[in-house]
Amino acid sequence: EAFRHITGFTVQELEAQEGLTWLIHPEDRSSVQRRLQALFTGQAGSSEHRIITKSGEVRWLQDYSTPEWDPTHSRIVRIIGAGQDITPRKHAEEARLRLATIVESSDDAIISKSLDGLVTSWNAAPERLLGYQAEEMIGQPILRILPEERQEQRLPDHQPTSKRQLVIQ
Repeated sequence: EAFRHITGFTVQELEAQEGLTWLIHPEDRSSVQRRLQALFTGQAGSSEHRIITKSGEVRWLQDYSTPEWDPTHSRIVRIIGAGQDITPRKHAEEARLRLATIVESSDDAIISKSLDGLVTSWNAAPERLLGYQAEEMIGQPILRILPEERQEQRLPDHQPTSKRQLVIQ
């Protein structure tokens, strides 16, 4: 049932095609083929690849597989495996990468900090504007960017009311 839910195909349709390789996205077939060859040498493992569902949608799968060896005949008799739909994770990774690219290429100084005031990210713009490199600032108090004579002054108080919400006074 899970196979049908992910791919749109029934097990009977899979059996009629004599395997799964026809589901693999054309750009991923060579890497999947290499993974299959490794299985036939006795190497268990996992891989990530795309499939094309019955409706034509492209989905990402992570598969885990282990060959079962028959010592009396000195051959692999079956491959035991499982697959997991990782499409939501892959989409989140792609979105994060797009956002990171936008932030890093921005001419605006974009600095993030933790609730306790420590710098957690620092794009290239504050490096140009303030002269501090990201490596110098990550993990440092945000107040460090103020001139020494103003570091005794406080920025507006930030009181966390939860891990996801700030109240600025």
